[in-house]
Amino acid sequence: VAAFAARGYRGVTVRDVARDADVDPALVVRYFGGKAGLFAEGVGAVGSAGIAEALAGPVAGLADRLADHLAAKEGGDALAMLV
Repeated sequence: VAAFAARGYRGVTVRDVARDADVDPALVVRYFGGKAGLFAEGVGAVGSAGIAEALAGPVAGLADRLADHLAAKEGGDALAMLV
């Protein structure tokens, strides 16, 4: 989630996430189905407290707001929870 918070949803690739987690990109795809699945799992793993605030606003910035919310909630290291 830290990568999403730093660069936004569109600015992160499966390869970025895999590199940060020191795993093969195929492993990310196998277990999460891709970037969207990984992001969704991160949202579920961190929980829904305060998520309504992250959801408020235009759709255009939704992924970035969710990533910011999750990174702040987990001290910027929610990605480690996912892999």
